[in-house]
This record gives sequence, C-alpha cells and structure tokens, in this order.
Amino acid sequence: GRWTLGTAVRFENFDDFGSTVNGKVSGRVKLTDVVAVRGAVSTGFRAPTPGQQNAFNVTTAFIDGQLTNNGVVPATSAVAMARGGGQLQPEKSLNVSGGAVFEKGAFTFTADFFRVKINDRVALSQEVRLQESEIEILLAEGIPEARNFPVFRFFLNDFSTLTQGIDLISTYVAGNTTFSAAYNFTDTRLQDIQTSVIDRFRIATLEQGLPNTRWNFSVTHNARRWDLMARVNYFGKFWDSEDGRNGADLAGVAASWLYPHYSGKALLDVEFGVPLGPNVHLAVGGENILNTYPDVNQYGAMTVGNMYGQFSPFGFNGANFYVRLNYGWGSSRPGRRSRAESTPELDPLRKRQEVAEKIEELDALHVELIDQLKANQKAQTDLWLRRWAEDKVDEALKARERDMEMLRAAFARRAFGDEIEPLGDIAESKQHRVKGQIGAAKRREQRVMAAASVLAP
Repeated sequence: GRWTLGTAVRFENFDDFGSTVNGKVSGRVKLTDVVAVRGAVSTGFRAPTPGQQNAFNVTTAFIDGQLTNNGVVPATSAVAMARGGGQLQPEKSLNVSGGAVFEKGAFTFTADFFRVKINDRVALSQEVRLQESEIEILLAEGIPEARNFPVFRFFLNDFSTLTQGIDLISTYVAGNTTFSAAYNFTDTRLQDIQTSVIDRFRIATLEQGLPNTRWNFSVTHNARRWDLMARVNYFGKFWDSEDGRNGADLAGVAASWLYPHYSGKALLDVEFGVPLGPNVHLAVGGENILNTYPDVNQYGAMTVGNMYGQFSPFGFNGANFYVRLNYGWGSSRPGRRSRAESTPELDPLRKRQEVAEKIEELDALHVELIDQLKANQKAQTDLWLRRWAEDKVDEALKARERDMEMLRAAFARRAFGDEIEPLGDIAESKQHRVKGQIGAAKRREQRVMAAASVLAP
C-alpha cells in the first residue's frame, strides 16, 4: 500500500509508583515510487531499580590523583537526603522521530531526526566529602564500612536530559560491489537541574563523555571465489573525565570542564574471505589495522598510571587481527527439502519480488533492533554501562551492514530462477535471529539497569 500505520499501548502497575500507560504511534507514507516519509511518537516510563534505590557498595578509584575508596550509599540515607537525595521517582520520556527514505534502483538513502526528552533522569551524583558526623549517621544506619570511604555518591533524579540528533544511511550496489555509508550526530544536554551535587564537572561528564559524531564508510566486493571488505570508522572528539590534569594540578586552566577535547580518530578495518564449501566461510581480517591510538592522556602516567584514557570510544589496544571460520545452517543444509520441492512453482518475476520483500523485511527488523538498543543506551545513567550499550549498538549496525550488503549484492548478481530462491530462505533465517535479539534487548534493559549500582565507579 501507499501508507502504513502502527500503534502500541502498554499498561504497567508498580507497588511503589502506581500505574502508567504508555504508547507509540508510527507511520510511513509512500509519496512516489522513489520517496517515502516516516515518523513516530512514543512515551516511555522507567521505574528506578531496587538496586538504584537501595544501592550500597565501596569501590576504589582515582580521585584527585590518589587511590581513594568511594562509597555509593542509598538515596534515602540521611546523609544523602541532606544533599538532595530521597525516594527516587520514575523516569518519563517523550520520543519523537521523523525522516525520509529514497530508493531508486540499486541506491537507497535514509535520513532521520530523533528527539528524546527524559524527565527526572536517574543518575549518580558527584563525589561528596564525608564529614565525621555523617560517618556516625551511616554507622547508626547499619553501614559499618562508613569509616573506610572519605567520599560518597548516591543516585538521584533531580534533572532532565534532552537528546537529539540525526541518522543518515546510504547504500549503493554496483554489480558485485556494495558501497555503504552511515553518519550519526547525537547531542545530549542536561536541563532543569535542581540540586547542588550535579556540578559542572559532572555535567561535562554526562554531556561530553561520548562523541557527538560517528560515521563509517565501507566497500564490499563479492566475487565468485572470494570477497573483500574495507571499512573506515570515525569517532568524533570527546571529553575525558579522567584527564590526568585533574590530579596533577598542572592544568593550564583552573576549571577541568574547560580542558580541550581529545581529538577524533579514524580507524581502518579490512577483511578477506573465501568460501570453503556450501555452508563454510573462512575470513582473515583486522580491525584498526593502522594501529591508531587515542590522544595521550596528559599527565596520566604520573597520576592514574595510564597513558590513554579508559573512556576512549574505540578503546586503547591498537590493532586487532583475527581468523574466523563460519558454518551456516539454512537452506543448503543436507537433507533439507528446498521450497521448490514443497510449494507450487512461482512465476520467476513473482519469486524474485518475494525474495526482495523478505530482504527488506530483514532490514526493517535490523532497524527496529538498532532503535531498541539505542533506547537502552540513552536510558543508561552510568558511563561504563553507556559504553557497553554503545558497543551493542555498534555491533548491531555492523550486523545490519554485513547482512544487507551480502544479500543485496547476491540478489543483484543472480539471475531469475531457482538460484535466487535460497536467498529468501537465508533472509527468513536471519529474520528469526534478529527477532530473538529484539526480544532479548527489550528484556535486557531492566537487567542492565538493575546492575548499575554494582558496576558504578
């Protein structure tokens, strides 16, 4: 049809927070055979986990260049409430997105804008010095470790965030070669700050700790007896909350949030593969083969003992080379009947159209998975967990790129007839896998957030 419309409604009831109803409305309108527009509006609700509400742990971290025990105390503790803590409230969000799709022959291009407003965001406060009188209060509250940590933090939700940005994705298939490009810009700003324990340092950590800009460009060539992939990944500049100057007292400026950003870097990945049989594929490749490292963490070696910042978006381990052997189960599995043997013969043109639709359905599922993982990422309040979630988004983007490049390239070069049909079976098999990942991602959000208090630095 020319247009599609989707709706969803979810009702939840919590003993502590009562009932909530959230919904989503999405639509797509095909303006011409080439251009379509799409959009979605949804609301969200996330209750704080018991771990965030009642968190208590002690970790050792570098503070002012010294190894220091750092405690996380319950938000309802008297020492936390004296600084703005209290019973945590649920997060509520409003999500708006819209974009356009351009498809003509072997070329596709999508452009989307997204805007996510989260009210009462749950996050850790900055470090607060523990007073002697407060140690006695914590001891009275049943926390005997209170004498072992001079600073503490607690979860609170006294601010909101606004995250917005754009996603641009393009693919072009020329014979056996596929060109793909993707660009993302994301900007997060804190708003409605109602507490003194979110200072400018903490604001800079939450707003600038991840790059605003990411893009990649890849070329994949599939020949009969071999395939080759080359990809450039770019990570934009970022601000490092563990800059060594924080502890070295050697900074050129007094305010750490004014330190310059660490520069963006481009990484090159290459992979060469050969089929060893109907179901077996051997690949040899490397990630970051030019051995690119982030900028040196100035004074880091003399303060926290590391040359590179641990929060680099692409790590600090340099090049990685690998050999990978894949074995696939699917339409070519021995003993499995082909669809041609179990269903009436289809018109070749109709058969080709059905396979094309299955490939596009797979692409739509990939997009749904990526959107879900991005939503999980945006919901994280701990920087480590956000980076873990960002890795999952990156893996999903690469999986989409890999699947669609392979299927579209094979579809473009295969003629009508039986040789096109196995591609539909492969697409169906991958659809089941991605559907499972979508379900797992939806379930994972609560589990990951429940672990936030344990993993918090």
